[in-house]
Amino acid sequence: MSLLIDVSVKWAHLSGLVSDETSSVGATGIDLQKLLIAGIMLGTLGVLTEMVVTQVATVFELAGANERIDRTSLYRRSYSVGMAHLGSIITTLFLVYAGVSLPLLVIFMGGHSSLTHALNYEPLVDEMIRTLVGTIGLIIAMPVSTLVAIWWIERCSSTNEKHIGH
Repeated sequence: MSLLIDVSVKWAHLSGLVSDETSSVGATGIDLQKLLIAGIMLGTLGVLTEMVVTQVATVFELAGANERIDRTSLYRRSYSVGMAHLGSIITTLFLVYAGVSLPLLVIFMGGHSSLTHALNYEPLVDEMIRTLVGTIGLIIAMPVSTLVAIWWIERCSSTNEKHIGH
């Protein structure tokens, strides 16, 4: 994820200078672009953690509810729940970042600015990159966390250990 964030910020030529606060921080000698990348990483980690924890809990609960469930059925059922959760969390992510950007959107729409002008406005592009990178991370994390949780359950059952939560 960090590579995707780094490439996205550099590709969009974001400086990290999006507010008066960041200009004050920049005066201290801190690299604002790196600070922006770190901020995007923190936000992305937050939604990824929520997705992974919930997905792993889903796998464990389904496995615990039917200890004879085969690996394929467990994956399919967990994936189905994960897809519903994925849709919900991506929508939430979009709405949060759209809410943050709403004043900017009103300014652009009220001023009859062009789409090109809006797409060259760093604070707006910053929020778009946050949304896209977070979404990509979630799309990758859901099936991977499902597979890892199933692998863990199988590993523990083959060694007669109990998996976490049971």
